[in-house]
Amino acid sequence: MEVFSRDGAVALGGPRGQCIAAALLMEPNLVVSVDRLVAAAWGDNPPATARTQVQNRVSTLRRLLRPDDDGAGAITRQGSGYVIHAGDGQVDAQRFGRLIADADALIAQGRQSAAAAALSSALGLWRGPALDGLHTPALAASAQRLEGERAQALETRIEFDLAAGRQGELLGQLTTLTHAHPYRERLWGFLMLAQYRAGRQEAALATFRHTRALLVEQLGVEPGIELQRLHEAILGGDDDRAASCVLRREALPGPVPVAVSTPPGVVVVPRHCPLM
Repeated sequence: MEVFSRDGAVALGGPRGQCIAAALLMEPNLVVSVDRLVAAAWGDNPPATARTQVQNRVSTLRRLLRPDDDGAGAITRQGSGYVIHAGDGQVDAQRFGRLIADADALIAQGRQSAAAAALSSALGLWRGPALDGLHTPALAASAQRLEGERAQALETRIEFDLAAGRQGELLGQLTTLTHAHPYRERLWGFLMLAQYRAGRQEAALATFRHTRALLVEQLGVEPGIELQRLHEAILGGDDDRAASCVLRREALPGPVPVAVSTPPGVVVVPRHCPLM
């Protein structure tokens, strides 16, 4: 986690101060109770002085985070907790969520290219694992949620890239991702389809064999039905079926409307099916 002010990077101090800042920033403009800040900093075994230490560290954060002219960056006490005030776009997690929402809306409108661009912008905000180095259970749950959203966004963007025929650009990234997340079958399916579409049928079949062996040996399960159907489609050289096993309908380019003009003086007679 990193915090920047108008003067550059802000040194938040040790891990306790970083955990408290993270807990506040995960819920900007909302009250975070002192008890939750204690849990974020110490987990289930806080010292007797934890509440006092939270107050002291929040006071330090107030000095470090000088508020903007509109009050953004200020930390205020409200009821039983504290609020950090953040302006629009000041917290990366907020910007990420907004871009994901934009992408969802664009997908619903059938605007695949714009949705892919929004997803790329969202993923571009990441510089490493969420809340890296902050290990209390409360923050670990927040980090896990963010990582799940990141993985979903990445898979959706890869899906759009595959639908657009950019398999050659994805092979290296997918190879890295499948090794980093070996039990995410969807990533293995993406890699198999990318290899197959790049003219590497044998490599795609070898990837399936490797994935199956991994799942059976490590988890005691067979690959899911989608991966098995993809394997069968690649064996049979069925391009359309292979794509349908991996790519959702929303990712595929929509039909392009074709304007048909009728020459002057020509009467178009509709064709009707005969009645039975």
